[in-house]
Amino acid sequence: MMTLIIGPMKCAKSAELILRAEPHRIAGKKVTYIKPKRDVRTDTIASRLGLEAEAESLSELRAAPLSDVYAVDEVHMFDEFAAQTVREWLTAGAEVILAGLNTDHAGRLMPTVAKLIELSPEVLINKQAVCEVCGGNATHTQVTDQTGAVVPKSMSPEVPDDGTYRYAAVCRRCFR
Repeated sequence: MMTLIIGPMKCAKSAELILRAEPHRIAGKKVTYIKPKRDVRTDTIASRLGLEAEAESLSELRAAPLSDVYAVDEVHMFDEFAAQTVREWLTAGAEVILAGLNTDHAGRLMPTVAKLIELSPEVLINKQAVCEVCGGNATHTQVTDQTGAVVPKSMSPEVPDDGTYRYAAVCRRCFR
């Protein structure tokens, strides 16, 4: 079974991932938590709610060890070929739980997420956060530079999360 958790920054995607994977671990299944190697913020999967899980940092999903359950955070940071690996895991009978951003800074569906949606997940969770501008339902991630200027829509969807930019959850109305 495949569960895909998507949404903007700060909507508890990582917490949802951990909460869905941990019952499998408690039941004695082998659970492998995975995060992209290029996510340099932490060595673990960590939620702003305080939940945390030790994770394999991988450049590509196909390098993951054999497992009963794969729990992948920041899945949008993997390339579009990640969907092929997910398909293989599902065909082999694994449970697959994935979490990542829904759209990029220009409001476009993340390419890897689009490929995963094409696999028809049994469970698709589209989370919302709280808009950091007006307090409404946030559906987008606004990316700004250090001065507060919105990054150009022409910029690559792969904006680095290395401290160069600021990320804010915003509603449709506040998204610029």
